[in-house]
Amino acid sequence: MAFHFNIAREDLLKAAGSQQNITSKKGTLAILSNILVEVEQDHIVFTGTDLDIGLKQSIPAEVFEKGVLTLPAKKLFEVARESGSPTISFQEEEKNWVKITAGSSVYRLAGMVSDEFPQFPDYNQEAMVEIDSAVMNDLIDKTIFSIAQDKENMFTLTAALFKKIEEGDTKFLQMISSDGHRLSIMKKEVDESIDRLQLNPVTLIPRRGVQEIRKFCEDRDTFQIGIEEKQVVLQSDDSLLIIR
Repeated sequence: MAFHFNIAREDLLKAAGSQQNITSKKGTLAILSNILVEVEQDHIVFTGTDLDIGLKQSIPAEVFEKGVLTLPAKKLFEVARESGSPTISFQEEEKNWVKITAGSSVYRLAGMVSDEFPQFPDYNQEAMVEIDSAVMNDLIDKTIFSIAQDKENMFTLTAALFKKIEEGDTKFLQMISSDGHRLSIMKKEVDESIDRLQLNPVTLIPRRGVQEIRKFCEDRDTFQIGIEEKQVVLQSDDSLLIIR
């Protein structure tokens, strides 16, 4: 079914801005440059991934017709950025083209069917623990500068080590990074609920993943986090971020 909805420009700009940082620019799969747009009863679910990082967001909208399609992330962001209208209308037309109306401006974007879009990873909701965004912000801000760039051959230097430790009765979350020349260690005190957070013997979060976690923490007081065997999961009321 061809979708039709109106969405606030500010909501679209924020969502598309977050998604275009994740969607693959040089991937072998063309569809990884697109955002999956799922139009539901009263909201839109935007999903983007490069197979290492995935972000799913739920955005309120005025929905006239439901439907599913993928649209290019970069173009979608540019339309939202350049538009001067407070509300932007989307209407799917024939052959996966979408008509976008923003005030007196009209755009047309070529979409792609969602059949080839990668399935979003499953995760264990029961393993999630709530923490303060300020805790994660401090851990990242004090260590990210000494994570090696991706061109470094040693994977362990291009990632941050994430741990939880105890000193007496006090519990901490700790992040450690090193680029081979500098070593950074930061710890933040947390409450006893952190006992429910299950970590792997070695939990390494790649540099890009750390950057996306930092962005995820912005404008949020708290969020839920879960550590699984091969992924880190962050969840808020309207967003879900999964990092390999």
